[in-house]
Amino acid sequence: MYKKLSKVFVSTISVFSLGLMTIPVCAIENVVDKVSSAENFENLIDKVIVTNEQELIDALKNETVKEIVVEGNITIVKNIDLTNLSRDVKIIVGSPDVLDSSLVVIQGTKINGAGKLTIIKNNDKNKTMIDFRKVMSSGEPSQTIFQGMTISGNSSEIIMNNTIDNLLLKNITIQNLTLFANEKTDKQVLQKVNFINSSINSNQNKSPQIIKESVNTSSTSIFFDGIVDSNISKENLSVVAVDKSGKIIESKNVNIDHAGNVQSVIENLKEGTNYDLYLVKFEGEGENKNAFLSSPLNVSTLNFKSSVESEKATSVQIRISENKLEDKYYPLYLILRLGGVEFKKVQIPRQTTSGDLILNITGLKEDLDYTYEIVSYLDGTNPSIIDKGKFKTLKNSLIIGENNNSSSSVLNFTISQDGMQKSNIEDTSVKVYLTENIQNYAKNGKNFKTNLEGVSVKFVDGKFLVEGLIPGKDYSSLKIYFEIQNGRKVVVSIPKFTTLEETTDLNEFIKDVYFNALNRNPDEVGFWYWVDKLSSKEISVDKFVKNLLNENEFIRIRPTTKSKIEGLYKVIVNRTSDKEGLEFWVSMYESLLKNGYSEEFAVKIVADRMINEDEFKNLVKNLKVITN
Repeated sequence: MYKKLSKVFVSTISVFSLGLMTIPVCAIENVVDKVSSAENFENLIDKVIVTNEQELIDALKNETVKEIVVEGNITIVKNIDLTNLSRDVKIIVGSPDVLDSSLVVIQGTKINGAGKLTIIKNNDKNKTMIDFRKVMSSGEPSQTIFQGMTISGNSSEIIMNNTIDNLLLKNITIQNLTLFANEKTDKQVLQKVNFINSSINSNQNKSPQIIKESVNTSSTSIFFDGIVDSNISKENLSVVAVDKSGKIIESKNVNIDHAGNVQSVIENLKEGTNYDLYLVKFEGEGENKNAFLSSPLNVSTLNFKSSVESEKATSVQIRISENKLEDKYYPLYLILRLGGVEFKKVQIPRQTTSGDLILNITGLKEDLDYTYEIVSYLDGTNPSIIDKGKFKTLKNSLIIGENNNSSSSVLNFTISQDGMQKSNIEDTSVKVYLTENIQNYAKNGKNFKTNLEGVSVKFVDGKFLVEGLIPGKDYSSLKIYFEIQNGRKVVVSIPKFTTLEETTDLNEFIKDVYFNALNRNPDEVGFWYWVDKLSSKEISVDKFVKNLLNENEFIRIRPTTKSKIEGLYKVIVNRTSDKEGLEFWVSMYESLLKNGYSEEFAVKIVADRMINEDEFKNLVKNLKVITN
């Protein structure tokens, strides 16, 4: 039984009838505890003190209670659904008698406030109001949901333990407080948090209020140009983008003037990806560091990708491998710049067939650094950058196989098919057979590298040892570069070959998950990143799988509910579905959609449940990796 507070009761009635006695207001405080079992008193009380979870739930269910005071640290492990709540109710954390009070929310808890619940703090001395914590034992995952309520405070009241996953704030208004302030998290204020239809307000004018904004995107960048409230302090202002997995990418610099005009660019993003954009104002240091956030702006990078395919002395090939732009972006142009000045401008033909588009740009000057921009004139006047890149033309050379002129500044060689048959091809490496001519150059060579990111090469025992390849993958355009005396360069082209299939269970598992999730092989950098993180047990196998399922590609290539569930089966347990299981997961997925959740969120919830099934744990137990 929770404890009643007579002072609120006194403010609502003048006398209290108990049997045939009439007790004046001034006497009530003396008899409250004595009459706590009286039915009439129970029905009339509107403010109570609670000290544990069950008392809190009982008070919320009591229709007469309007204010609930939390004394001590109450741990919430049960789901609380207030959809039938008929009155507004406040939870006040802390009292003058018990300053050290908080709501400890265990991961997986769901609280639906139905728009009628407000959580506030009683005093400024009590630092923590809500403390999110992760369940340390395995079991049901994982989503912690706060929905339909107002949370209000004055400083660093909400703490998120570093290890918590999957916090969802849906239809929430947050006032006057730092979302997550922790000396260990610092600027990671939004990590692993999903905001859906939520607003962040500050009556103290500490949160950046965006008065006007203009947001443009390219394939890998977000350009923010806006005006913020000039009354806020401008120090330590940042602009961040947060993807669906909670990864935070921060702008390198923010330009802001005295009138509140802000300009910032966030780079190194992923093409065709949705982000929430925030302005973040930081105050304080260490554990007292607070972050005040603007309301989020939802933006998406463009689904477009270009790369430099082949540089020569007076020409270059630029490959467009992804082009899913809307009609409004056309016509597209490629602007080539030399020293920042426009050198050449060509219109990019519109693709009418599937496959990559190769642009052959000629008339260039040798041995010079160029940059290029692919642009669209959306407003008819000013160019909007879609994608950009850079390259350097080679010095003039002869490209005649091994019959190179010895005086050429660039020597070009191609390994023959017979040479590849003499090479030693393994699953993740290849020892390339070299003719005596190439060996003579390589003996005195330096700065060996390949054209593939994450793939290394060195000259060992008369052969090129190429490492960092992916098992079972076709390589058709591998090139090796190195320098020789007098600054001359050597380019060796390797003909098509295929690495051997996987020789370790972990390598095979990573490649299978990639292919089953995204219908493609991993790139070298991504593949070896996950091999390292999983084999060193720095990251759990659960997080690896969830990371790939967060990719937009997974949903995009699976248009129906059934195809998504079948895809999850292949990714998580590497098999097709059974009838009963398919019906169960389809029903759960469609139920989430009917309740207003996005496809991304529904996939995440179903995946979390499937990963926590015994079948997945049995599948990965021999990989020598960790699971959550």
